[in-house]
Amino acid sequence: QRRRPHPPSMLVEERTAMLCRCAPSFLRVGHVELHALRGEREELERLIKHAVRREYPHLLEDGKAFPELLVDFFREFVRRQAELVSGWLRVGYVQGNMNSDNCLLGGRTLDYGPFGFMEAYHPLYQPFTSDAMGGYAFARQPGAAKKNCMSLADSLLEALPQGERAEVSTALQRALDEDFPEHFNKVHGEGCRRKLGLLAWDQDARELWSDLLKAMQASEADFTVLFRLLAMSAEEPVGPTLDDLSRAFGNPEALDAEASAAWIAWLDRYSARVAADGRAPEERAAEMKAASPKFIPRNWMLFEAYDAAERGDYSVVKGMLEALARPYDEQPELEDAYFRAAPPWAQEVGGLSFMS
Repeated sequence: QRRRPHPPSMLVEERTAMLCRCAPSFLRVGHVELHALRGEREELERLIKHAVRREYPHLLEDGKAFPELLVDFFREFVRRQAELVSGWLRVGYVQGNMNSDNCLLGGRTLDYGPFGFMEAYHPLYQPFTSDAMGGYAFARQPGAAKKNCMSLADSLLEALPQGERAEVSTALQRALDEDFPEHFNKVHGEGCRRKLGLLAWDQDARELWSDLLKAMQASEADFTVLFRLLAMSAEEPVGPTLDDLSRAFGNPEALDAEASAAWIAWLDRYSARVAADGRAPEERAAEMKAASPKFIPRNWMLFEAYDAAERGDYSVVKGMLEALARPYDEQPELEDAYFRAAPPWAQEVGGLSFMS
């Protein structure tokens, strides 16, 4: 992966704004870890019961004993985490710093930090410069989520007396080993199937997906633009051509003869599979568009918006707001402004393409 001139040596002074983060609750995995590390069993039990009342009230309906409640709570948390990161992979989102302190017990995340939507596809895309090893990079987010689940499981056991831990520990480990991959693979596979508009997520579909990502990486294809162009081409009677996807390639040098040949070969295979599926084009296109947003908040676009606003021109802010209010809609009048890959000037700018 190409290394950028990562700062702290690249400093930029800007005006800032105060932001207020809102969430149904701010209870984090890190809170549970803290009480567990301190050995505060009674406080930990109260915190867990409060979290269940706040985030999983349906689990209280059966009046289960605390050890059973704890297992049910964890299994729900595991499912939500698996679904969360599956959604991120579907839209090309990188949270950036998915540690336990930024992982909420309700199955969400909470961090106003170095996150971003991937543009040129790379499985190890990571806008956060402090994550030098890429532990929270795009394709590694499921592993990061599972690690947070593991940390929570270890901490939850500290809420029980020693004599009650063995059976619960087995149940928590089973949820980690079986529930997490089952939920993740199911939701992620369904997202991939919908993005390709295929009838089933079988071995052939998996190979098509894998080879598509390889072609995207080799040609530095824009993740969002590429998948949306595939969806838009689904309405045509003939399968997509490389010309149909040209808007996704922001770096013409990356689309050399070898990369072009790989794309043509993949498009032939894809078209053959679509033809074999025999789905109605309108049905495929609608499903694909619902899985692949057309407009995303790209950092360099946000910069253009607030830069114009500082000069008294709020039209760019209003245009972005209009596009992002309906990110899955066509909105052709906004295409030229907000449906495009990053221009060269934005690809190596601190605070836009990478953040500390």
